[in-house]
Amino acid sequence: MDILAVVEMKYKYDTNDDPFKKDIVKVKNYIRNPEYKNCLYYLAFIHEVVNPDDKEYSWLTQRDLKWANGQVTELNGYFIEGNDEPVFQIISY
Repeated sequence: MDILAVVEMKYKYDTNDDPFKKDIVKVKNYIRNPEYKNCLYYLAFIHEVVNPDDKEYSWLTQRDLKWANGQVTELNGYFIEGNDEPVFQIISY
């Protein structure tokens, strides 16, 4: 049986980053598993905290991009200081 997509979804309010980081590790482990070689990977995170500026926010570090490149898409939701409306973005690697 082929698995078409793996979606790690997380919605948290005013918490630390640990639950999100654990999902990133899970996706990294899926990518390493040959059974999921034709799979699409999504990190869908809504973190209800206020970010101090309006730069694009990514959960993945430069180190993560080595394994995520060409395989992972981030679907992010968050707030920016001074803006009442949430920001939603898609980042494909």
